[in-house]
Amino acid sequence: MKKILLHIILPFIALLATSCDKFLDDRAPQGAVDEALLDQPEQMDALVVAAYAIWISAEDINSSFSMWNYDVRSDDAYKGGNGTEDGDVFHALEVSQGIITTAWNISDIWLRLYNALSRVNLAIEKLEKQSEDSYPLKQQRLAEMRFLRGHGHFLLKRLFKHIVFVDKAGLTQAEYEALTNTSYTNDEGWQAIASDFLFAYDHLPAVQSDKGRPTKAAAAAYLAKTYLYKAYRQDDPATNAVTSINADDLAKVVEYTAPSVLTGYALEADFHNNFRPEPQY
Repeated sequence: MKKILLHIILPFIALLATSCDKFLDDRAPQGAVDEALLDQPEQMDALVVAAYAIWISAEDINSSFSMWNYDVRSDDAYKGGNGTEDGDVFHALEVSQGIITTAWNISDIWLRLYNALSRVNLAIEKLEKQSEDSYPLKQQRLAEMRFLRGHGHFLLKRLFKHIVFVDKAGLTQAEYEALTNTSYTNDEGWQAIASDFLFAYDHLPAVQSDKGRPTKAAAAAYLAKTYLYKAYRQDDPATNAVTSINADDLAKVVEYTAPSVLTGYALEADFHNNFRPEPQY
């Protein structure tokens, strides 16, 4: 019986393998990126949209680009749930014990943010090749992408402090392997983030016709937040304690939160309004 089955099955496997080979041979590679096509001005909007899209395409409540899950490290949030095993990875953050860097809540946000930065850097690289004549929106779209790059690095630095700063697309294998999270001091890292937001502040309009694109006031708000973090120097590697407070950085916080800068924007009169859904028109 076994011999009979082998005589039946073996020819079938051979036929299947041959069919697969022919099927693959007859198919051209799919999904290859045409670099020459991506350099065309008419592709710039698509690249920019793709850089925006990744921020929502992988969203879920437990591993989001917002930081609410990670605020359990302070008294800003409480994990809650049905015991310590419900959301155990966030319980570890809450009690500062048993934190594993390969746990999904840490490795996933790291992966997502660097994927987002990869798209942003590709858009920046292609935008920089355009002339103002061929793509009149060049500076504004560059400002939007640098705003997103600053945003990505800002979130990473808040979570991990010593991070890899990625500011170019198409890294070679050697360049990729040479990346390190010690390229900048803590202070230099915050300044690199501020530089992206400053470019955005200088080139973004006060009002965007498309909702969702950052404005000049949004860049100012991020500059204030960045300089506030930067002002409190934590350069003691043993304790991460605040070693000094920089007055110039604090002055920048005041500068970018001035009413004249944030025209049309203001703090909510009641804190709970921050959590109300935006009205639908």
